[in-house]
Amino acid sequence: AISILTVMGKKSDKIISLKTIAKESSFSEPFTRKVMRDLEKLGYVKSVMGPKGGYILGKEPIKINLDILLNDLEEKKEIVKCVYNKSCSTHSKCLINLTMHKLNRDIREIFRKYTIDDFIKGVDYGKIGLS
Repeated sequence: AISILTVMGKKSDKIISLKTIAKESSFSEPFTRKVMRDLEKLGYVKSVMGPKGGYILGKEPIKINLDILLNDLEEKKEIVKCVYNKSCSTHSKCLINLTMHKLNRDIREIFRKYTIDDFIKGVDYGKIGLS
């Protein structure tokens, strides 16, 4: 979704065909179609019907926050999770599990600082303290 929205954001005022989006994102058309359906349901893109139809962004790139996008698409799944299941007897006290939980919070905090516009313009490493 990030790659697709970045491709679309570079041409944010234009209608782009599914074929072009797939090609420029380096994804297959069937995969791109599925992602586009999900993005359309969530309001990130709008479909335009007709012979010159395709898709257009439903929001400005600067208003598409990475953390919100991932939450919308992933239903708040953890980015990094314990390899053991919750039936593990030490799950709530396990240092690995607790560290993974903190890592997820830290990653989400970084994601909150970025929008699709950042992917279009390039990374500002100072934004996350890596300058």
